Amino acid sequence: MKLRTPLCDLLGIDVPIIQAGMGWDKEGMTTPPALVAAVSNSGGLGCIGGSSIRPEVIRERIRAVRKLTDRPFGVDITLPKMEDVKIPDPDEVRKEIEEKYPKHARFTDELIPKLGLTPQPPDRKSWVKTPAATREQLKVILEEKVPILIIGLGDTAEVVPLAHERGIKVMALAGAVKHALSHARKGADVIIAQGYEAGGHTGTIGNFPLIPQIVDAVKPKPVVAAGGICDGRGVAAALALGAVGVWCGTAFLVTKECGINPVYKNKF
Repeated sequence: MKLRTPLCDLLGIDVPIIQAGMGWDKEGMTTPPALVAAVSNSGGLGCIGGSSIRPEVIRERIRAVRKLTDRPFGVDITLPKMEDVKIPDPDEVRKEIEEKYPKHARFTDELIPKLGLTPQPPDRKSWVKTPAATREQLKVILEEKVPILIIGLGDTAEVVPLAHERGIKVMALAGAVKHALSHARKGADVIIAQGYEAGGHTGTIGNFPLIPQIVDAVKPKPVVAAGGICDGRGVAAALALGAVGVWCGTAFLVTKECGINPVYKNKF
């Protein structure tokens, strides 16, 4: 018997398992297309973690996923609250760290090769996520008509209408009932109740106390559970509390498709 909930019909998937949009792959801080496609091809919903990467790279990753699967998948980004952000110069930041915290600077320099990481070249400037940069990220996602847009942090008021115009469904994470109600009022299709145990942007409420509160508050809006769910027992518990699916991150870190640095594999 295959596990199926109303979420499957809504998103066009076979099982109510969603792979969270995580960061820190060896190619540059996003979830590898191979992992996203593997989850979608297996019947779940794969998700590109796009918040920390440049808009043009998001487009590359979307197209790479489409070469590997014809199933639905999503892109997860965050919406910064600040309207005006001063972009720091990486060279000035590095100089300040070396002057104020020399031990920390030395520790970092020694740790990078130990973890098998590649230091950033001196001529490569860091990319800083700003409201303007977020708009560019969103523009790419809308242009590519990704099936699912996931908002990990921020206000969904402006985003939902733009996505719905293009046939894109919106999922929004909430760490408290008031956030869930806000997303629901603004038209998000699915609310992700993300407890304190989750690795992303969370509130202060534990997962399983939070799930039924949000389920009751936004009904009949579908709710997905997130936070520390890594096996069938967690899935069953989430469904028993009224969720229609789960959002999992850590459970996918040790898959071969994730390509995580071997140093971290022993941590999970």
